[in-house]
Amino acid sequence: MSLAMDDYVKRLNFSCVSAEEIRSMAVVNITETMLYERGLPRMNSVLDMRMGSTDRRFVCGTCKHTMQKCPGHVGKIEMATPVYNPVFVESTFRILRCVCFFCSKLLDTKLKKPISKHKQRRRLATISLNSRSIRRCPHCNALQPNYSRNGMQIKKDFSKHKEEDFESKEEYLFAIQPFFPSDARSILKNISDEDCEKLGFNYVEYGSGVKKLQRPENFIIVVLLCPSTVMRPSIASSECSRTRGHDDLTLKLQDIVKTNSLLHTEVTLDKRTSQFERLLDQLHGHLSIYMLNDSKNLKKPGTCIRTTNIRSISTRLKGKKGRIRGNLCGKRVDFSSRTVVSPDASIDLDELGVPLYIAQKQTIPETVTNFNFNGMKEIIKNSECNSIFKNYGKVNQIEIKLKFLDDEKLTSLYQNLAVGDVVERHLRTGDVVLFNRQPSLHAFSLMAHRVIVMKNQNTFRLNVQATTPYNADFDGDEMNMHVLQTVQARAEAQELMSVAKNLISPQASKPIIGLIQDVLLGMWFFTAKDQFFDMQFAYHIIGNLRGDQWTRFKNCTPAILKPTKLWTGKQLFSCLLPEKFFMGPKPNKHATGGEKLSYENFLSDNVILVSSGKLLCGRLDKSLLGGGYGGFVDVMARQFESSCVTFISETQRMALSFLQIFGFTCSYEDVKISKNTHGRISSFIEKMYKENKKSYAEDKRIQAISSCVDKSAVEAIKELRSRGDKTNGFLQMVDSGSKGSLINLSQISGCVGTQMVCGRRIFSSGNSEGRTLPCFERGDHSPRAHGFVGNPYFCGINASEFYFHLMGGREGLVDTAVKTAQTGYISRRVCKMIESTQSTYTGSVILANGEILQPSYYGDSFVSEKIQQVRCKCLSGAPGHELDKTKFCKGENLRLAQILIEKIRKAQIKFHDYIEGFIDIPFNMIDYVTTNKINKNEKIFWNEKLDRIFRSCDLSLVKLHLFETIGDTIDKDGMEFIERQIWKSRINAGCMPGTIAAQSLSQPIMQMTLNTFHSAGKGCKMVTAGVPRLREILDGTEKISTPTMSLRYLHPFNTSQKAVKKLIQNYKYLPFIRIVKSITEIYSKERLLEHFTPSMKILFDIKYGLESIQDGYSAISFEITKNLHPKTVACRLRKFLGYGTESHILHTHSAFCDETWNVCIIFKNISVFLKIKNDFDAKKALRNLGKTMVEKVALCGHKNVKEFYVEKASFTDAETGISSVEYYVETSGCNLSFALNLPGVDKTKVLSNNIWECYRLLGIEAVQNILFRECIKVLGDGVSPRHIMLVIDAMTFDGFINSVNRHGMSRTRASPLQRASFEEALDVLIDACTFGTNVDVKGITECVVMGSPSTIGSGYCSIKNTGVKASESFSLPFVGRKRKKQIRMMHPDQDKFTSLVSNDDFPWIASQNFEPFRKKITMATKTVLIIKARIPENTPRRFSFSILPKENDDASQVLFHVSLRPTSEKKQMVFNSKHNDDWGKEIFFTNVNFSNDIEIYIYNNKKEFNLKILHPGSRKACANKKFPKNLNLCDGGEGCEIQFETHDDFGNPSSWIVHDLLTNSPPPCMASTPASTPASTPASTPASTPPSTPPSTPPSTPPSTPRSTPTPSTPRSTPPSTPPPTSPISSPSTESPSESSAREKSRSFSEELQTSCGNFFFDRPRYRPSSPSISPDGCKYQPSSP
Repeated sequence: MSLAMDDYVKRLNFSCVSAEEIRSMAVVNITETMLYERGLPRMNSVLDMRMGSTDRRFVCGTCKHTMQKCPGHVGKIEMATPVYNPVFVESTFRILRCVCFFCSKLLDTKLKKPISKHKQRRRLATISLNSRSIRRCPHCNALQPNYSRNGMQIKKDFSKHKEEDFESKEEYLFAIQPFFPSDARSILKNISDEDCEKLGFNYVEYGSGVKKLQRPENFIIVVLLCPSTVMRPSIASSECSRTRGHDDLTLKLQDIVKTNSLLHTEVTLDKRTSQFERLLDQLHGHLSIYMLNDSKNLKKPGTCIRTTNIRSISTRLKGKKGRIRGNLCGKRVDFSSRTVVSPDASIDLDELGVPLYIAQKQTIPETVTNFNFNGMKEIIKNSECNSIFKNYGKVNQIEIKLKFLDDEKLTSLYQNLAVGDVVERHLRTGDVVLFNRQPSLHAFSLMAHRVIVMKNQNTFRLNVQATTPYNADFDGDEMNMHVLQTVQARAEAQELMSVAKNLISPQASKPIIGLIQDVLLGMWFFTAKDQFFDMQFAYHIIGNLRGDQWTRFKNCTPAILKPTKLWTGKQLFSCLLPEKFFMGPKPNKHATGGEKLSYENFLSDNVILVSSGKLLCGRLDKSLLGGGYGGFVDVMARQFESSCVTFISETQRMALSFLQIFGFTCSYEDVKISKNTHGRISSFIEKMYKENKKSYAEDKRIQAISSCVDKSAVEAIKELRSRGDKTNGFLQMVDSGSKGSLINLSQISGCVGTQMVCGRRIFSSGNSEGRTLPCFERGDHSPRAHGFVGNPYFCGINASEFYFHLMGGREGLVDTAVKTAQTGYISRRVCKMIESTQSTYTGSVILANGEILQPSYYGDSFVSEKIQQVRCKCLSGAPGHELDKTKFCKGENLRLAQILIEKIRKAQIKFHDYIEGFIDIPFNMIDYVTTNKINKNEKIFWNEKLDRIFRSCDLSLVKLHLFETIGDTIDKDGMEFIERQIWKSRINAGCMPGTIAAQSLSQPIMQMTLNTFHSAGKGCKMVTAGVPRLREILDGTEKISTPTMSLRYLHPFNTSQKAVKKLIQNYKYLPFIRIVKSITEIYSKERLLEHFTPSMKILFDIKYGLESIQDGYSAISFEITKNLHPKTVACRLRKFLGYGTESHILHTHSAFCDETWNVCIIFKNISVFLKIKNDFDAKKALRNLGKTMVEKVALCGHKNVKEFYVEKASFTDAETGISSVEYYVETSGCNLSFALNLPGVDKTKVLSNNIWECYRLLGIEAVQNILFRECIKVLGDGVSPRHIMLVIDAMTFDGFINSVNRHGMSRTRASPLQRASFEEALDVLIDACTFGTNVDVKGITECVVMGSPSTIGSGYCSIKNTGVKASESFSLPFVGRKRKKQIRMMHPDQDKFTSLVSNDDFPWIASQNFEPFRKKITMATKTVLIIKARIPENTPRRFSFSILPKENDDASQVLFHVSLRPTSEKKQMVFNSKHNDDWGKEIFFTNVNFSNDIEIYIYNNKKEFNLKILHPGSRKACANKKFPKNLNLCDGGEGCEIQFETHDDFGNPSSWIVHDLLTNSPPPCMASTPASTPASTPASTPASTPPSTPPSTPPSTPPSTPRSTPTPSTPRSTPPSTPPPTSPISSPSTESPSESSAREKSRSFSEELQTSCGNFFFDRPRYRPSSPSISPDGCKYQPSSP
């Protein structure tokens, strides 16, 4: 796997590494079988320390890093003979089948290159299967063997071919030789690149745009890559013990090395012996266990191979705890706390109480500035921080921990605090943190809260109203707090993740937070119309609030002035509402009658009306204060977002402060009923028992029991209410919606009812005696014996009822325990399937690979959390609900509105069969018209303006709502309101609708049941629901458990139940076997005439004539019952045998007058009819044919459609919008083609729940309709249809039904990393490496795994630099590779050179990609810098140099930076991506011959700054640039340094040879005319490598130069025709004494270090470095240095 790096990984290439690449990467060749020598890891063993150190006492032998810093380095094992790779052995086997054994060409000549790069594994298997039947090569006409696989061995077999079949004896002898992996590799190696492309192999992209084809010979191991010891560390048994426990991979690698060494001895022999084959099998076994932990494919498992389960490479990759899911996708975090959460009603909704102990442990880094200097000093003085960083971000950064300081040092630190220091202060009140409860099912499981530090507390304190989004309670739940460390993170959390920003849930477009429990009960009492408060009580309630409600209360006039000033609860509640708040009239849940807004409901205080922020009438309950549509929380969250959190918090305080004084209680007497009522309930139950003794059908029994329970509940509730609602605490809780329901009260006071198991009554399944419990008699079918509990809870239940009750409770417990795993898996599948869907600026939804999933998100591009349900009366079509024509100024707009109504009606009926009357739009214009005055003089035709602004989305619903409410005109303010609401509701670019949809589906999925339920009113029809049905939908199951159809009939059949029942009588399935009494075979003419009854003779004579019967005729006669006419039966049999066979078949049947009914089928020649040519038994043939006809012929209906149930429902007409009652049929079983051919059935309204049948018959559009209907049935109305439709589009967007699992993910072009993070990680990665898959890092999983920022949300756009000039206060990113902490190594001639090397990377390591030259510049008035370098031929490179202040590595302090490159070189990945950045320039060479040397002159004085590049030979300038005057080297202060870097675009070392880097005063000619007389050097350069360049093969002691450049090409030796002018600068070919002295001292230094450390840390002469780099041509890996 190779990486393409810019700042982050942009692309991944999966491939199988070749032997050459492994050799280039390896740092050691492993040959030793022993692990230790004298207590230390043995050289060239699998524990060689050059592959990394796992012991704190030793450093790495390659990079000299400690155990904590060393990343590890790989080794190699040279195999004695090629061996099969267990990972690719199946692919090798298939490829061998596809190519010729002799010429290695494809056997299938019709094969073409694949268009799609998906499903390549399946395609290769198909090609292999088709090629298996080809016995001769079409190219060389050679015979092909039959390949077989036995475990890890592949064998060829020519046994089916004889010697004379071969063209020559040599070919025959070659064919019968044993087949080894080396032979397979030679075949694969000879496959051409074109044939490899046809087989599906891709080109792997390397750096610099080079591509390399994935080759199949790499599937056979020649060199085995040995992982570093860091990957397989050895662990010490104890601190004092020297014995270490080795990793499983280390031990298995040791076995591989041992077997390989033994095999190497056998390979040297001329003959392949049985010992060789045994060792080869053993080596294959070790490799199989090492890679796959697979011992089942071993040929001989017991031959010295440890077959115990080990943690192999595959085990470490796959599974929940593997590398993909456990380490790469599962990220761990710091700065978090976890403890129990407790309720606290005194804090606000968005606040979080944090214990002081936790607040002192968690810290936030804060930089000291001039603005917070005094505050930071106070924090340090009060010890409210844990540590301080001095010189933060610099080389000499120091961390000071306060817990180790005494008072004196703390005072000194307090006094020496400076601007720029970083103080890690404690968490304090007002900080923003993230709060989370696991499992995180949706985005609301992680929200931002404001901290309140609480003393003397040990748990997190959370507002009770905020528990709903977390799905938390206070029975011991633990929650996590995450402290954000940066200002950017805190700002983003506060703006995007705060509670105030997440009140509306996208799941169903309604509030996720609402008032609950005690608050609802308190507000129910508080807003009663007879609830008054005197001044003291009112002041007490208002005084408990935190806001400015006191000001509004002072301006509130009391409702009663005399004799005492009294305020109503409605007046006090109005103090919490904004002044522009409007609602109503809106009924609460206690409004009765057909018209909810009737006069009686107003008088009963059951209708809410709020105007100008004042509650005028109505009593508040859960329907208004809870999290429902149109309630107070919903309106506040949409129209007054900033005030909603305050409203919820203050309402809670007001209700609780009222309840503390008012009081509330409930008792046993509240649910106790009188003896008379209990007697009436008992009589209902006894009557039901008597009626159920009759043999009723099961559905009638259930209806009788349900009716009895309902009567009992009505009687109980009626008596409880007769005592007075105000004194009954239970009824008050139910009425307010605080707790419980009327069903709970009826079970407590009336009767418990029937206990259900698996959705049905409790039956005696599995009991041979036919009874549920021993206390009941056999055959007792009474409700009492099958789970009916007739006693209420307050009276107690008997033993049998208690047992039945336990059965129902146990089912609930098991259901909860089992469904958690299944529903969680379904949620994970949905999330993985559509996680990479993303919205664009145009409102479309695309996949990670760029394919369009939805051209516009749900058509209108509105997000679900911004829309609301609005009633549209004109859709119903009822009188009085038509459009108001007086509101329209243009007749064409009225016609457009009527067209919209018809369009929306058809769209709603398509998915629902009825008109809902509600539409989802971003705003309710009725509220705007009610609260704002419209200027009638301003008439803007809003329709035309909306069409101009919003062209990409469908605004039909918005237009229909506006046409209905305001007509076709609006004023200017109203138009601005409409545009603003539409823009706010549109989906943002970078939004992830797939993730939101998956999260919205997860909650209802978790609440679904696992079992099927019995549908009452539909006979005994069983309908699959809940989790099983959802699994069938998402899996795309073809054979579903309960297939059904819905058949609607044409008029007038649909209006009569009798007519429908009469029609379905002919539909019921009637197999031929049910009416057959006997079968008679007839073999002669005489017996046939004797068998005919008189009526049969007459009918046959009329139709055919008796004289037509000849000898040789045979017949089959069926005697049938008198259920179906014989003529109908004969027609069905003739249809089964075929209507086009009149020349072979005759038939006759009986008439009504016959005593027995017969149907006779006569065959003229049975052998001709059955198409039998050979000799056969006529009797046996007739018998078999008769048996087949009896078993397979269906006289009526279809075998898949077994039952029909007539139902009654209301349907809406699409044209008129008027609803009517119709009778329709529900079937048990499904066959769509059969249903469409039934008479009287409306073919346009037939529905089937079998999606595959609909797909084959009607197409993918019908499948989308069926999937939507089925999902709505399962999930209900709690999920927005736009989420369901997104999942359906992901399943059907390519015209095929894709299941929501790993198979469907592969069809949606999901990347290998996305599929590997879901399931089958090993198989997915193997497929990707087999065919050389290239992956763009764009999706969520890819970015998380590779550590790249995701282009979603706020990361969708990038910030463009607009050209801000660099200054000391402006920090710029470092251009190029960041360097580690450096130390200065002094050379003898310190005035001449000063080189910097890393503290960890010494020169002899040669592991750095490049090391810059630095040159001290003595600041003078005039300075000339001369750089002499060579550019080898065909090596496009660039170089750059920077002028920095002295000993300063900060890029923001760069005075001058120049980057040069050839003009012909294409810009691919450059660290500085701008041609003209803020503090440097990029110059392109013109007309540069890369074989020439170049000289770079930089001339600087206080007036100008020039740069010139010359050819030494021609003296022509190829670049001449004048820079602004403000760029002066003297700006560096006391001195500055030149940093010169030569590298390619990837940061790898360049091949440029820097001969010299000198500084001198400018020559007179340069000073006067810098462009005409520059200094120069001789054109000829020595042919040998300069002394500073290391040799290609270093000796045991490498040179000390920090540069790591390979040997350059030989420069030209011909001198120029014109001798160059003299120059005061010395020639680079002449070595100065100071340079020679520096080199000798550096070499002696490395020799001394080698002598002191020993040869252990130095490799053999063939040294390979640890960190390879990609070569420019991209063809192979090369070491970063020799």
